[in-house]
Parts: sequence; structure tokens; C-alpha cells
Amino acid sequence: MGLGTTFHLQIIGMDHTVADLNQREKCAFSKEEIPNGIKKCLKLTGVREVAILSTCNRVEIVAVIEQEYSAESKKILTNFLQDFKGYEAVTHLFDYSNLKAVEHLYRVASGMESMILGEYQILSQVKESLDLSNTAGGIDTILHGLFAKVITASKRVRTETQLGVGAVSVAGSAVDLIKKIFNDLSKHKALIIGAGDTGQLVAKHLVDSGIGDILVTNRTLAKAETLAKEINANVVEFDKFCDVLKDVDIVFGTTASNTPVLNMVQLKKALVKRTMRPLALIDIAVPRDFEVGIDKLEFVFLHCLDDLQKLIAHTIDVRRQELGLAESIVLDEAKKFVAWCNSLDVAPTIVALRSKVMQIQDVEINRQKNKLSPAEIENCLNFSTAVLNKLLHLPISQLKQCDINNNSDLRRIKYIRESFGLDNSG
Repeated sequence: MGLGTTFHLQIIGMDHTVADLNQREKCAFSKEEIPNGIKKCLKLTGVREVAILSTCNRVEIVAVIEQEYSAESKKILTNFLQDFKGYEAVTHLFDYSNLKAVEHLYRVASGMESMILGEYQILSQVKESLDLSNTAGGIDTILHGLFAKVITASKRVRTETQLGVGAVSVAGSAVDLIKKIFNDLSKHKALIIGAGDTGQLVAKHLVDSGIGDILVTNRTLAKAETLAKEINANVVEFDKFCDVLKDVDIVFGTTASNTPVLNMVQLKKALVKRTMRPLALIDIAVPRDFEVGIDKLEFVFLHCLDDLQKLIAHTIDVRRQELGLAESIVLDEAKKFVAWCNSLDVAPTIVALRSKVMQIQDVEINRQKNKLSPAEIENCLNFSTAVLNKLLHLPISQLKQCDINNNSDLRRIKYIRESFGLDNSG
């Protein structure tokens, strides 16, 4: 399925499924390189529009190619990538054309092609690529329409399926688990032991989940203070964190300590002051932060990495079951985009314009049928047809003069379609 009579959409690229990290690094585009890459690619024969998507797991070049060069489109873009990056990448590339290219981009933006199935960060990366490519002059009518519909398709997948349900990171799963234990996190207080990468991620997920209050402790006080400032939390000195165990409902262990930072004796002492309130301990450190057997204490509930891995495995299984529905959404949206591209040809637009106007005429004439005689109806029909033909003469004349190989004319077609609502349903 092509894109109109003069457009060919071509994607070449690599991701974690076809190339290792070393290969992807050699072909990656920095934000500073993308503008220059766009400008050089636009100078190539047959290339009308181009966007570059580059993340840690993928590098893709999306281009609109003139139809007469469609057979060479893969070679054109492959040679560009290899020349620009100075790396023989052809054996590690995938390629998609037209409908398959649209489907692929929709799948990417929906997280269906991510290393972690359903990962949503990719959509913001796609949007950033659009902005960078647009600023560099690579985006015009077709790619602008494509990326707008990429966002629509991604949102449909998110809202109509469970592809993004739950968390698949350790930190995210830890907070998801806590949300299952405590219905309203805004009424609870958490202590995070450790302000390293994992502790920071836990803190972010807690804040996003609306936790009531957070305390942070770390062996290096400055590190705890930095994290606390970022999330508007309070700092507890590391050698005094046992003093606050009486006040919190949740404790996360995220340090890199070689020995447990919380033992049975310390916790037993703190429990005396808790008046039988439950305490949830989430140990996501390796080695473990909480002494083995600490959950034998009354009102203490301990969850460790093994529990979280089971939760993550279940979440991924749920997401995989949603792939079929997500695929159907992607195909539906992809076909809509191809139909939109085909509509940008001159002839379909003229037909749609006449049809739209005549439809309005029919509705208005039918409203008068009970008020006028047959002869009067015929006179109204003849008069309105003459007026409408005169009104349509200029836009149709302009359409007939359009060259859809010219981007400015293509924008004119798009403007006329939008002005008369030719793409609106109903």
C-alpha cells in the first residue's frame, strides 16, 4: 500500500534486536549531530522530508522519498547513514516501507518494540526527535501528519489496552507493591535508606504516587540532603534512622552495604513504640539491607527482590497478552494515515470537495420540500447549483494547478481539505 501516487515512506534503522550496543553506539546521532544530518540527507536525490530518531536502543531514519526513486530508497538512506557515521552498518539494519513503515513507527512509539515491553519513555523521545528534525527543516506535510498520528496511535494503545499496566523496574514494582498494601499513600510516611540510584528512583515513584511524607537517610549526609531537596523530603542522620521507625509506615532498603543496616534487635526496640501498627519493609538491596528473619516479628511485613521479580514477571505476562489488541489498534491507525496521504492527491480532493458541497445542498433543499412546490424546488436547485459552481471554481482551479511534488502546493491541498472539513467523519 503506497502513500498517494508520488510519495514513498522509507525507514531504515537498527535496534537492540538486530545490533549490539557497540554497533548502535557507532551509528547513534547526538542532538548536536541531528540538524547537520537532516540537512545533508535532504540534499540527496529524491529525499523530500526526513526525521532522525536516536536513543540508547535504536537509531532510525524516517524519510519521504519521491515515488520515482522508491526502488532505491533503502540504498539512498543506507548509504547516507554509512557515509555520515563512517561505519559499515548495512548488515545490521532493518527496513520498512509505506504501510509497514507507518505500523513500525506506531509500534515503536507505543512501546511495543522497546527492550522492556510497554515502556512509555520512548514516546517522549519520539516527540523530541520530531522537534529536532522540524527545527532542522526536515519535517513538512507528510511527516508532520505522520508524527501527529503517531502520538494519537500511542495514546490509543495506552488507553484501550493494558500494555503499559504496572511497573517492570525494581523501584517501580516496589512502589506498586506498596500501593497494593496501603490504599491511600497520601496518609502514610516512608523512610528510604540509601540515596543512590535505586533510592532516587524509589523516591521519584513515591512522589508520583502521592506519598504523604518521605524521610531520607544515607551514610553520606550530603547525598541524602541532595535527594531530599529534589523531592521536598526530610533528612535523617544515618546513625539515627532507627529513632524514626516508630513514625513511618514503610521502609525501603536500597543501600550497597555488605552487611544488613537494620537488624532484629534494632527493629524489636522500635516496635515497642509503634502501638501495634503494621510496618512494611521493602528490601531491594543486594546484599540484603534487612536481617534475614526480621519479618518473624509481629506486625512486620517484609518483601524482597524475589517477591518483586515475581510481580514484574506477572506484569510482563499481562502486557504480552495485550499485544494482539495493540496490534489491531496500530494497523487501524496506520491505514487511516495511508488513506489521509492518498487523499492529498489532487483528484480525490476535488471529488471530495464537490461531494461535500453537494451534500450540504441536498440537506438544505430537502428541508424546503414541504414548503415549496416541485417547480419552486427545481428553481432552488438550479439556482443553488449555479452559485455553488461559481464558489467552487477558484479552489478547484487552484487544485488543478497544484503539483504534489512541490511541498508548498501540497500544503495548499492540505489547507483546502482542512478548511472544508474534508477529512472529518460524519
